[in-house]
Amino acid sequence: MLHSAPCDRDEKDGFHWHLEIMPRLTIAAGFEMGSGIYINVTPPELAASCLRDVEIPQEQWEAMEPAPA
Repeated sequence: MLHSAPCDRDEKDGFHWHLEIMPRLTIAAGFEMGSGIYINVTPPELAASCLRDVEIPQEQWEAMEPAPA
C-alpha cells in the first residue's frame, strides 16, 4: 500500500509518503478482511521443528538471557 498526505487539507507539512509491504501468505477470508488481523496458519509443530534446527552462537544466547533478579 502507498500512503500519502490527504488531498482535502491545505496543510501537508506534517505528512510524508510511505510504502507498506505485506507478503501474501494465504488468501484473506472473512475474518481477515473484516478485522484487518491475519491468522498464522503455520501448525505449531512445524514452527517448533524449524526453531529447533536454528543454531544460536553461545555469546548471542548469553546476551538474550535475562539479568538475575
